[in-house]
Amino acid sequence: MKIKEALRIGLASDLSTVDEAVRNIEIHAGNMFVYEEMRAELKELYETWDKVGCDKKDSIKAALEMCGNDP
Repeated sequence: MKIKEALRIGLASDLSTVDEAVRNIEIHAGNMFVYEEMRAELKELYETWDKVGCDKKDSIKAALEMCGNDP
């Protein structure tokens, strides 16, 4: 999962910060991903988060703007 998708889910869940959005995915990963793929999905989430460079305290809306047109 890429950070942009996690942020969109967070926004739809009425969360406000990047940290909340990422923690939401971590908490629900067992329900979202096949067990064997969970580690790879979370790794992709953290890698794309690092690439975008948004801080965990940033608002989801600001972080989505930082993502630009990335998928």
